[in-house]
Amino acid sequence: MNNGLKDIIIRLSRKMIRSFEYEQEFDTLFYFLNNYFDIREAKPAQGPLRDLQKCDTLLLAIFHEACKKLNLDYWIDAGTLLGLHRHGGFIPWDDDLDACMLRDEYEKALVELPKLLDKYGIEVREFTQYPMSGFGIGYKHEQTGIWLDIYPVDAVQNVDESKAIPKLESNLWKYKKWYLKNRHRKTHAQLIEKKQQIINYGLEKGNDELLFLTVEYDYYKIIRNNRNNIFPLEVANFEGYEVNVPKKIPEYLSSIYGDNYMMFPRNGVAHHGGDSGKLYEWAKNSHTDMHQVYDELNQAYQDIKG
Repeated sequence: MNNGLKDIIIRLSRKMIRSFEYEQEFDTLFYFLNNYFDIREAKPAQGPLRDLQKCDTLLLAIFHEACKKLNLDYWIDAGTLLGLHRHGGFIPWDDDLDACMLRDEYEKALVELPKLLDKYGIEVREFTQYPMSGFGIGYKHEQTGIWLDIYPVDAVQNVDESKAIPKLESNLWKYKKWYLKNRHRKTHAQLIEKKQQIINYGLEKGNDELLFLTVEYDYYKIIRNNRNNIFPLEVANFEGYEVNVPKKIPEYLSSIYGDNYMMFPRNGVAHHGGDSGKLYEWAKNSHTDMHQVYDELNQAYQDIKG
């Protein structure tokens, strides 16, 4: 064995040993965190992050009232739902909002929401990189970071859940692969037609209806639920404002995060952002007064609520 190859093997071995040591240290840290501390007692955010959260909460309240006005159903999703269930509102380190709508409601919302919200300076923007996968609602977004993601949820009806799951998940992955290759080469109608052909192929018939979060978005897992876990929707309190939530919140959260969603996150604290820094830094970088923005959003909320 030459010395160069020997040196490489030694360096790689040391890295592997150190990686194993880091893993042990993390295991120790999370053992104590999850056995001796209650994540529900984590202190709320402060400073610029909290200012962003308060404005985001008002944007969610505006969305809720707009949906009521337009007779549209939605429910909060992902970290927003987890925050409500675990903390009564925002996860202390979170910086944006997530919600879902059934596909038909989603398509209506894309048309009707701008008519209602444009006059308040609230933007509705579809994700052009992944058509059919979602849209966002923002207020002076590039200056403030204030944002709410809305994702469509599709349905597979008249199937036997106990027998159809493996085939359905296989079909969903096949469709995702086809979609990512063809998303910018096919029309909206062609994408939908092909989707129905692939997803419904060979499923065991039954009386269940399965709902799955948009597979058009390039996410690493398939998130699905029985309709009975979501509907009928219920109303809950998110930091003082009404929001719609799934009927069975624990089951819904487990479908996203597994059964350990009440524990401290192991994979770190992720913040959204870009070239302008983290979302909660955008207002400072753009010299935007978030207290004034809050007042503007509150006025829009009061007006839409009537």
